[in-house]
Amino acid sequence: LGAQYVSGAELLVNSSRFCDGLDNADLVITGEGNTDKQSAFGKLVSVVVESAKKRGINAVVISGGLSEGYESLGADAYYALCEDESERQFAISNAYKLLKEKVVFALNEKRNGF
Repeated sequence: LGAQYVSGAELLVNSSRFCDGLDNADLVITGEGNTDKQSAFGKLVSVVVESAKKRGINAVVISGGLSEGYESLGADAYYALCEDESERQFAISNAYKLLKEKVVFALNEKRNGF
């Protein structure tokens, strides 16, 4: 069949639509449910950050939570919707509002140079 293994994350960031979207960007915001040291090993969030950084674009990670080793991604800033496990249900129930607040905060931080 001539099939080959291709990373879904790499396939996405190498797509013309993704690349076109980066052409005029000065900030990329990405995230996942929980970011930790494993996130740096080919997960979409790490590949998006890497793609942005290769183009000289600032990258921000906004995730539900941040655990040990999240800094290994190399983003310019990291934000969590909840700081500890006790806030998890609140964050899930209020994800839209919390995410919107974190995006606004990240944009202001970018404006101020992180």
